[in-house]
Amino acid sequence: SAMGWTTGTSSPWIKSFAVKEIEKPDESICRYAVTFTWTDSTNATYDSIQYITVKNTEGSWLVGAIEKIDVKGEITKVTLGDDNQIKSVFVEGKTTEAAYGEATVFIAADTKIYQGYTNTEMKPEDLKTGTSVEVNFKDGPMLMIYPPQAEAAVIRVF
Repeated sequence: SAMGWTTGTSSPWIKSFAVKEIEKPDESICRYAVTFTWTDSTNATYDSIQYITVKNTEGSWLVGAIEKIDVKGEITKVTLGDDNQIKSVFVEGKTTEAAYGEATVFIAADTKIYQGYTNTEMKPEDLKTGTSVEVNFKDGPMLMIYPPQAEAAVIRVF
């Protein structure tokens, strides 16, 4: 700039990516993990993973979902609100596929709960202790304590 200011490094960019088929629940659905390797002007690298679900809809393969996995594991605690409805679940699972090893996941009115990688909707009361889940947090505010606390956009139940 005119004053000679600099931010120190350039914005990161994608250096490479790798696509891996990870699940094919049936002939009309396929799920891929796309690992992006990012770099910047310092040559530092880090990976991020997006999960892409494609569906065969009347002969055309279309993207059904693009999700990241913020936490993946087993529900170890279910917390009810004053209305006796499920307010949150605590998920624990040590996996490199997820951003966090554990998290408190808040259930909002617009949280989508699906059976596996299908679009079959489930209800909050289907979330029980011992249930395996993958959670994609909503974009927006998140309590940056550990373990993190955030509202779920999507919960997939396995």
